[in-house]
Amino acid sequence: MVRFLEAWLLTWSCTLSTAFFQAVTGYQVVGFIIPLLVLELASLPLWGLYWTVLYPSYFTPFRNLPTPPKRTFLTGNRTVVLPDYPYEDIRSISATLPNNGLVRFYEPFCREVLLVTKPNTLKEMLTLKAYDFGHPELVKLLMKRLTGNDSKLFRKNLRPAFTNTHVKTFAPIFRDKAAEMVQLIEAELKVDRDAVIDLSDYGNRALLDVLGLAMMGYDFQTLQHPNNEFRNQFRKIALESNQVFKWMQLISYYIDLRPLLLIFSLIPGKKMQVKESSEFLRNFARKVIEQRREKLQRAESPDIKDITTVALESDAFPPDELADHAVLFLTVGHKSTSAAFEWTMFELGKRPEMQRRLRTDINKALGSASLGTVELGSRVLETPYLIAVCSEVIRCYPFTPLATKIAEIDTSLLGEHIPKGTAVLFSAEALNHDQELWGPDAHLFNPDRWMAAGMANFGGATSKYAMLSFSAGPWGCIGEHMARAELAYLVAAVVQRFEINLVHPKTGGRSKPGPFMRSVDEIQVRLKLVRSS
Repeated sequence: MVRFLEAWLLTWSCTLSTAFFQAVTGYQVVGFIIPLLVLELASLPLWGLYWTVLYPSYFTPFRNLPTPPKRTFLTGNRTVVLPDYPYEDIRSISATLPNNGLVRFYEPFCREVLLVTKPNTLKEMLTLKAYDFGHPELVKLLMKRLTGNDSKLFRKNLRPAFTNTHVKTFAPIFRDKAAEMVQLIEAELKVDRDAVIDLSDYGNRALLDVLGLAMMGYDFQTLQHPNNEFRNQFRKIALESNQVFKWMQLISYYIDLRPLLLIFSLIPGKKMQVKESSEFLRNFARKVIEQRREKLQRAESPDIKDITTVALESDAFPPDELADHAVLFLTVGHKSTSAAFEWTMFELGKRPEMQRRLRTDINKALGSASLGTVELGSRVLETPYLIAVCSEVIRCYPFTPLATKIAEIDTSLLGEHIPKGTAVLFSAEALNHDQELWGPDAHLFNPDRWMAAGMANFGGATSKYAMLSFSAGPWGCIGEHMARAELAYLVAAVVQRFEINLVHPKTGGRSKPGPFMRSVDEIQVRLKLVRSS
């Protein structure tokens, strides 16, 4: 389909340009230009008939796979062309259409994709054949926008920095920044005890500081200085979804947009700001990395071995590439974990009883001391109900609810031949709420599912592929342990100190339209101090 459209557009543009030249100059270059234009125009509806009627019924290699019964040319199997929440259609189809793990699905304008709906198929795609599938071209372009290159992360050499054991060495960073955050909130409440507190903003700032220290040993100090230069630069490269982005994504399925994006990149505006901000952050990262390298050469070891130090010790990364990875990690990492923090505050804000139970659990673990005044080590991460609440939030609110992979070679799933270039979708949101995997209460927020004996890691689900908030397999999120630890410390700090009351309890739970699951209103609360510092 893509090749036909690109060839048709090129041919049509050339023919139309020739016709325009003849009309303006009166010089006849091609005598049959008008019949050629008519032929080209006629070929488009004929192609449309083939693509929308004949191909899905007779020529698709996936004609034996189940497909939803209702399909139109304009919307495919979806209800609208550009849905605000594209994962909702997927959840409905996964739950109602009988299938063995693969479904044939049609996007708007009858673009054919495959849906992976069962754990056995996910295991095959994400683990057994992980390297057969890669990111879509638009995702690669967006990643390149942040990093300046699209090279693959050398996970083998970075993994030691992200193990659960090494993440626990960051406990002082997590603890101190969580304590600093609640102290600033408490100071704001001393000025006005009825103040509306934006917990989304506080969480975002705290996590940016945490990741700066964990990644490079550098404190961005955005908690103390919310509008400093570093935070402003990160804001400029934020990946926010809008109608233009949605249309670009849709059109990119049918036409290669790279030449057009290259032209747009020459026009001053948002893209130029993104480029300048990305370069600013990369240059800063290079400077810090060089300082770290010089310290290592002098045999000076930091008190806490940050991720950059681990990477430099592996000697597997050129400095520029390491700087690129640092910017990507900082940009995506603090956004995803701050979203989880938002949803945790929302769920706890709706449930005073759950807050009280969690506060009791935290105080039992920490004793009489507050979070910021004792050397806790891993005690926060061994607080059972806190970990259960965080796990349930991560299950219910996956940051990326719908993911797309592209077959990079001819391969197969469940014995079904998958040609190179086939788009394969899977929905963490759908799997995380599948009643066959999680039981009849899968749609409910219930931390107790993680509390039963032997359930701390799987929450009672029947498969480890039942929760895909961090994806799975070799390309699963390398920062899962860090994200969970960061979230636990921030939640513990807030709940131990404050009682949470939502300002917008009815609308705070709505997600922003787009590919990421963020609160549309952010999390505005009024806090009652229950324990001072």
